[in-house]
Amino acid sequence: MSALAGNASDTGRPPVGGNPAHPEFWSLPAQERAAAFTRLRALERPPFCTDPRTGRGFHALVRHADVVTASRTPEIFVSAPGVTTPEPARWVRALFGDSMVNLDDPRHADLRRIVSRAFTPRLIIETTRNALAHGLHLLTVHPDQRELLLSDLDRHLGGAVEEIVRYATPIIQFRRTLAADHRLGGAELARDEKVVLFFGSANRDEAVFTDPDTFDVTRSPNPHLGFGGGGPHFCLGAYLARQEMKVLLRELYTRLPGLRSVGEPELIPSSFDNRVRSLGFTFTPPAR
Repeated sequence: MSALAGNASDTGRPPVGGNPAHPEFWSLPAQERAAAFTRLRALERPPFCTDPRTGRGFHALVRHADVVTASRTPEIFVSAPGVTTPEPARWVRALFGDSMVNLDDPRHADLRRIVSRAFTPRLIIETTRNALAHGLHLLTVHPDQRELLLSDLDRHLGGAVEEIVRYATPIIQFRRTLAADHRLGGAELARDEKVVLFFGSANRDEAVFTDPDTFDVTRSPNPHLGFGGGGPHFCLGAYLARQEMKVLLRELYTRLPGLRSVGEPELIPSSFDNRVRSLGFTFTPPAR
């Protein structure tokens, strides 16, 4: 099985097996999507997934090794004309220009050098915000991990941040276009075809992570792809994001050790990022 049809079933849901190109796939419960990616990773080669609305599709890179290879081979897997789904319209690019994530070298390298010199925390605050919200919820529904973290923040805080980013994976996917024919993961990919790098699936790859569905703040090693798979498009703000999360979690749990989430986070349905719209929380005010 190398291709997934996009026709909806009688229930209006994607067919059995799951199709991440189907628009309804991203409205499914998180556990169903995770199970679908588990099945896709077990296939012999990256599956070709078709969008039933357009008839067009992409090769889904769902395994850790394939995502890393595509990320670190930018001469074959190029970002132009766009990494998002759908790709930016021509008039948008003409009017506003190309975003850095949609550029390839040498333009990408030139702009990255400029941005890195003027880099500020505002560029990554949205990703950090989502990761922190997911982290608060994960540490609430895994009280043993929360207790372990609070027992020795100095020892476990760094590992907790890495595991939150792995488990939550704030950015779900990026698209690439083949600049030349290429073979990857047992699949023959043709020039101008599309591939989609599914970072969340890669971060649950059983070939890399022991018990990948277990939230473990002591996980080591933890070669997650929550900031990208390496290469020229590795997250420019990864170091700052890690530091921000460490500082914020330390301050929150030091000042409000009883801080916990309430209920499930309300997510914004999206195939691009794991965005939290709202999350309830409670805490015990510190004694005066």
